[in-house]
Amino acid sequence: MAPLKVLMVAEKPSIALSIATVLSGGKLYTRKASTEVHEFDGMFLGSHAYIKVTSVVGHVFRLDFPPAYQDWNASNPLDLFQAPVHKAESNRKVHICRHLNQEARGCGHLVLWLDCDREGENICFEVIECTGFQVNDARRKVHRARFSSVTEKDILKAMGNLVEPNRNEALAVDARQEIDLKVATMFQKLVMQDRILEVIDISEKQESKVRPSGLNTVNLLKVASSALGYGPQMAMQLAERLYTQGFISYPRTESTAYPSSFDFRGTLSALANNPVWGDYVERLLAEGYAKPRSGTDAGDHPPITPMRSATEDMLGKDAWRLYSYVCQHFLGTVSPDCKYIR
Repeated sequence: MAPLKVLMVAEKPSIALSIATVLSGGKLYTRKASTEVHEFDGMFLGSHAYIKVTSVVGHVFRLDFPPAYQDWNASNPLDLFQAPVHKAESNRKVHICRHLNQEARGCGHLVLWLDCDREGENICFEVIECTGFQVNDARRKVHRARFSSVTEKDILKAMGNLVEPNRNEALAVDARQEIDLKVATMFQKLVMQDRILEVIDISEKQESKVRPSGLNTVNLLKVASSALGYGPQMAMQLAERLYTQGFISYPRTESTAYPSSFDFRGTLSALANNPVWGDYVERLLAEGYAKPRSGTDAGDHPPITPMRSATEDMLGKDAWRLYSYVCQHFLGTVSPDCKYIR
């Protein structure tokens, strides 16, 4: 019996990578497309399956006025409230809709891993439209995964409790988007006609961003994909090379908690002569570094940390970018929480 063919779609490439990494046990193949596609053999609903995981990049479509109402000099602002609207692809250069349609061909199941809020539910139905699936089609089934984080526990729990997407929540977002378009646009046009604005109030609020826990493999791969543009295979090849050369610790770990015996001062001292962040490290050593947050001890290897200082000339551009992130993440774990004014 041929295995099931399953397409899974997440809201961002980094979330797609996290889902694929967990469900495949790290044994996956990644290929380039409009957004990366991660492929692997696995289990789905108790049967063997060939699974593809890809993503959108936020909303696939946006609401807009037809051409007759887009000349602001020729239309009355009040007429816009009664004007018809239509949906257009949000980013035509990326071709997300075509990408989803192509990846869905031959698949009998669609699993939607969009964010679990109304916006995410709305994007679910945008994905369904692009793939050609139908919610009540018995031959090609649509499933909704509901999850609160991309930890292994939550991903596996969501896979065991798949539901149907909620059309009413999606329609509520459609209504809100149309109101936003017609009223944000109407007032914008009135302002542009007057060409004068007066600022009547400025509010300031101090906020903070808590320092991170230790770095594990899943988070390393997520950042490598979303911030550095490296697929999981390339990222692990670079990480393992940095490890064998003695620049970082073992890069395959699920733990984010440092062991009680970890030598923070020694690790910081090894980075003190680095030309990029050496001054900051010296200040941490002189003024005292923060106690890292408690993370998860998976009982395997400690979090990924730098072992000795390096420069871009020593490592080459790609390895240097990954090494820089490992160093900066480690420094973040022993730094005070970030405070800023919004």
